[in-house]
Amino acid sequence: MKKQLWAKSVSGPDLQDITALVTAFEAINRIKLEIRMGRSESSRVPDLAVTLVAVELPEDGGEAKNLASVSLNCLSTNLTSLAAVVTHGLYLLDGKLAAYELQREDLK
Repeated sequence: MKKQLWAKSVSGPDLQDITALVTAFEAINRIKLEIRMGRSESSRVPDLAVTLVAVELPEDGGEAKNLASVSLNCLSTNLTSLAAVVTHGLYLLDGKLAAYELQREDLK
């Protein structure tokens, strides 16, 4: 029975939505996206902290570096699904990546 529940949850619409979002975001921005989750300890109520990190894809096989990141506490976003939290995080991360690109262009 547990195996069936696991398989059902892995192929659920939330996971499919998140996978599609991550795939598109990585392709458009030419980055690798890392999503980290952990328990938040900032309040007395248990919360899930989600961190999204955009990692540069090294062209010459060199070391990858973090370009930008955002962190969210799920309860404070008032969103009702993990897909919604990731979508909100991607929106914020996209703004940080745009600022990074503008700063890089100014240095040229």
